[in-house]
Amino acid sequence: MLAFRNILVHDYPGVDLDQVWQVVERELPILKRRISIMLQELGPK
Repeated sequence: MLAFRNILVHDYPGVDLDQVWQVVERELPILKRRISIMLQELGPK
């Protein structure tokens, strides 16, 4: 995620928005599931 952010910030004019959207559609659901699992493992605070 950090590398992706760096590309977006530092090479903004060269960013292909269609590719960005494909990454968002493909990777965001996976990230959401992983974060949910991590939160469940941590338990209530």
